[in-house]
Amino acid sequence: MGFCYNGGTHDGIKCLCTPIFYGPSCEFSTESFNTNLPFPGTILAHADLEVTVTNFNFTEDLLDITSEAYGAFEDLFHKEMMRIYGSIPGYEGVKIETLRRGSIVVTYEVFFTLVASNNVSQDVEDITHGLVLTLKEVEDGQGACQNETDILCLKVAENPLIGNVTETSDLDGETLPGPHHHPWTRQVHGCNSFILISTSSSSSHTVSVSIPSYFADTTGGSVSCITTCTPNRPTSLQCHHGQCRVTLQGSSCL
Repeated sequence: MGFCYNGGTHDGIKCLCTPIFYGPSCEFSTESFNTNLPFPGTILAHADLEVTVTNFNFTEDLLDITSEAYGAFEDLFHKEMMRIYGSIPGYEGVKIETLRRGSIVVTYEVFFTLVASNNVSQDVEDITHGLVLTLKEVEDGQGACQNETDILCLKVAENPLIGNVTETSDLDGETLPGPHHHPWTRQVHGCNSFILISTSSSSSHTVSVSIPSYFADTTGGSVSCITTCTPNRPTSLQCHHGQCRVTLQGSSCL
């Protein structure tokens, strides 16, 4: 059986690489990747809310975040929250905090970004009002959903907010749903040191990565980690007839 680098696993035929790595033995890393760090000039915040899911029953295995039941419920919750909140400007995603009986009471965090300005307090109030209003609109319009298993049937309290909105320094360690949701999360400790963590309910695989050739770039208003293999930058390597590759030893023309 072949050997796979950078946390990759062999399935008997080929290496299955962790995110940002590729190659026959997962020996190369991508030339750049986006981070979950807030964009310059924006504020990242989160609000704590609580809803009751009435079309599922609480079971003890929902207390185990590595169980299949928890993983399935978490995936459905993320998908439904994206459907509910996805049109709210600045919405970034959710994170389940606790699950408890009755049918399933979910305490969760909603992450959102907003532009730093003199009206931040009003902007935060508008967003949190939108989060609550949207929840109530979904509850009012969901109809008979008690027997549905592919959506969440919600019961919303008069005020589902259970805490003050809090500014968050970054999204390190959060798995946030999106159009390209991946079952791994990346904790960034500077561009050249990060941790890849599997969030699959059947795996707790963790890979520590240190690649000295990555550095931060904020061109275009977003925070990305790039290398000298990233094209069209002043620092880009000119490989001419070769190809630029990034390995643990750095960037080079091959």
